[in-house]
Amino acid sequence: MTALLRDQAVRHARQILVHGAGAQAAIERSTAPVGGEGRAHAWATLYATRAGFAAVAPGSIDREALAPTPLLGSDAARDLLAASRAVLTAMRRAADDAKRGSAP
Repeated sequence: MTALLRDQAVRHARQILVHGAGAQAAIERSTAPVGGEGRAHAWATLYATRAGFAAVAPGSIDREALAPTPLLGSDAARDLLAASRAVLTAMRRAADDAKRGSAP
């Protein structure tokens, strides 16, 4: 195993344990629709890249749905939570597609 593959396996170990190697492979072939302007999109782009997505495309992040105001008062905290939930949703979709055999 090359150093790069070993580093990727370590970085994605939790994802592989939860969803399986097939799901991680699907993530690595998928595009995360979380890109765009603003703090939530910047965080989401970072998370998606580190999760191993092949690419990031523009997409909406519904901050009110993903991080409601009553849950968190700080705009920065809401952006961070919304970003992480948006990327987790994209990861779940890629994993589900892999299980159904319809991954990209």
